[in-house]
Amino acid sequence: MGDGRCNSPGHNAMYMTYTSMGEGSSLFLASKVVCIDEVKNPDAMEVEGIHRCLDEVEAHAVVIEGLATDRHVQATRYMKKLRLNIDHQYENFHAANGITKELSRTCRSRGTDDVWKWSVSECYQSLTAHQHQKGHTVPKQVITIPTSIQVATI
Repeated sequence: MGDGRCNSPGHNAMYMTYTSMGEGSSLFLASKVVCIDEVKNPDAMEVEGIHRCLDEVEAHAVVIEGLATDRHVQATRYMKKLRLNIDHQYENFHAANGITKELSRTCRSRGTDDVWKWSVSECYQSLTAHQHQKGHTVPKQVITIPTSIQVATI
């Protein structure tokens, strides 16, 4: 599992610390600091942090089978293109937030606030149940937002 923390919110951060830890063991595997001067833009700091942490862990002959991160777009792209041997999944908290944002946009644009309230509750219950069954991560296949929402009127 890995996540980055910046010294200030938004795109004003000068430094970011990326930390990775073993799932189930609660051991820190690697922690790296990335300075904005070392990358092309603030969004690239997270990817650089992932890259450095994975390289350090692999340098110690540790085989990485999977990595759970937030839903950072560049991190997902990096894992998909350059780290094909590692199963990339999303951490539950960030997955649930991403799903609820998508559902909010879809429901509110269609004027279906009742579906929105129900869907948020169902989303968190579903992800919580998945977490208890399979661990602390959600496969990307679970995070599928329907493109159309139908509301039945009674």
